[in-house]
Amino acid sequence: MQLQLFYDMCVKWLMESPIRRKDGAVYSWVNKEKPGYVYPEIIGYSIKFFADLYDRTRQQAYLTLAQESADYLSTHLSRNGSVGRDGYDYAFDSAICASGLIGLSKVHSLDEAQERALSRLAHFIFTSLSNHQSVLKDGTAVVDNDRWSLSWGALLAKNAIALHELSEHYKDDKYKALADNLFALTKQCFHEDHFCINGERPCVYTHPHCYATEGLIFLATKGYPVQDMVLKSAQWLAHNQQENGAMKSWYYRDAPTEYQGDATAQAIRIWVCADNKRYKRNIEKAFGFLASLQTKEGGLAYNIADGKTSKDINSWVTLFAAQAAQWHLQGPRKNWIV
Repeated sequence: MQLQLFYDMCVKWLMESPIRRKDGAVYSWVNKEKPGYVYPEIIGYSIKFFADLYDRTRQQAYLTLAQESADYLSTHLSRNGSVGRDGYDYAFDSAICASGLIGLSKVHSLDEAQERALSRLAHFIFTSLSNHQSVLKDGTAVVDNDRWSLSWGALLAKNAIALHELSEHYKDDKYKALADNLFALTKQCFHEDHFCINGERPCVYTHPHCYATEGLIFLATKGYPVQDMVLKSAQWLAHNQQENGAMKSWYYRDAPTEYQGDATAQAIRIWVCADNKRYKRNIEKAFGFLASLQTKEGGLAYNIADGKTSKDINSWVTLFAAQAAQWHLQGPRKNWIV
């Protein structure tokens, strides 16, 4: 495959397709038969991605897209300063959005509304995570250890990124101290060479395994002693990569075989950071799988399940794949991981 063309098509789709509205909102996916929803977490990723592109190129179009999404986000927080969906308020998603706004602040000053939104997000994130509450509904904590997204689990290691950024932005060490606590959480979920969904269940959902590893990759830039865990995680991913180049959704649990676009793109970023040469073949195979998900317009399908490619042309799969290609072509910028 021509990786530069693959990357260019991803970026063009993220900029110009119906996945984003003119007001800066970003949808979960495009599918005429089953329309997606406006997804705040992905708006946060999009802000950071396009702020990074602007920082690299100084092309005004990228900054405009980041600002439009930041404007939308700033006026669509919940009353408690969080983001979420279906009545749930998520600390994880809120931290991703905070990281996006801080990324924008590094290339262009935030306006008053954006700065106020960041402050509200910071308060919600700090309060929730300090109380070991990752998900709230109507002000009450929600915990389900069988669901990776509703447990106090491995995915929260990625929130250490936003906490460090908030500490630097506000010059307040309380956020860094909380990041240290999340680093301790990763050790509870790490079993030999992989992240289980939480400390109570032995199964691996590859998507949050990668989230946790991404958090460690960032923490390594801050001097944390995490390189051994990153290398073991990268090797686990390589060992469990499928013949078609994909990562499966679940391991160590009976589940239908689904080949995931998001986790496969995330694995590439991890391999690029761990050892680009050692994992060259894994990276090539993974890009081959991602290319099979790409439409002629440039967006990537969510997954392949039961031998069928999903009709959901997915925003975060395409975002992760674009950055994976960018990093492989140009070298990683670990502080800008989305």
